[in-house]
Amino acid sequence: MKKVQKVQQQKVKLTNERIVKWQEMLEGWPQKKAPKMKPRGRKGIPDPIRGYVWQILLESGDVFQGQDRSKVYKEMLNKEGSKKMKETIFKDVTRTFPKHIFFKDKFGAGQKTLYNVCKAVANCQEETGYVQGMGYIIAVLLTYMDQEDAFTSCITLMRNFNMAGFYKPGMPGLQKAFYVLLSLIKKFLPDLHTHFSANNMLPSMYASQWFMTIYAVNIPFECTIRIWDIFFIEKQKILYRVALAFLKMAQKELLKSEIEGLFTNLRNL
Repeated sequence: MKKVQKVQQQKVKLTNERIVKWQEMLEGWPQKKAPKMKPRGRKGIPDPIRGYVWQILLESGDVFQGQDRSKVYKEMLNKEGSKKMKETIFKDVTRTFPKHIFFKDKFGAGQKTLYNVCKAVANCQEETGYVQGMGYIIAVLLTYMDQEDAFTSCITLMRNFNMAGFYKPGMPGLQKAFYVLLSLIKKFLPDLHTHFSANNMLPSMYASQWFMTIYAVNIPFECTIRIWDIFFIEKQKILYRVALAFLKMAQKELLKSEIEGLFTNLRNL
């Protein structure tokens, strides 16, 4: 028992030390760039301050250009919106992270909160409206911040992190991402590229969910938030690096598979 307590005390001490280091790093951000930000980000942001750090890295405070974000959120939340949009959001909310303690209760506080933020984001982002995949982005944000902060952070992702291109009509950002990923697979995983080509397996068939949700679907939550830590620091190149890492890890199995097996293996990555 004493040994367990000692280990727990050491973990708490280490976490507290890391929190202090992160607070020191973020003083004066973004004008004062911290040289250790990248390696520490890859080690993971301390969970107790993760939501706070995400907002600082996003620089979400400036997204409404001086407008009161509380006022903007309430305005977008109270805006009626189309019946189709609201029905789509309602359906998505009930199947987003169904096993997560905050979202699992049907019509519970978590699902109501998620619905509210999804509706507000859809009304604010008229060029995209609501598209499947947004719900997962907002749900991850809500696990670390309140409604207003999640709303502001999501809008910042759309506008300043080029995520809106993944959701616009025709999804131009997603098409570009597929092209980049295909080029990278050809360069770094040539055998897999040849095998995918022989089986007509394109990035659009397996990578849409990865990019549109920043790896929030079908991946352990602990892994997702670590990817997000790095994404907020290093931007979109991380989407491709993670995709290549997943494909490389599964390459042996993928090379043995034909089209149906490829779908199964890629879905279960």
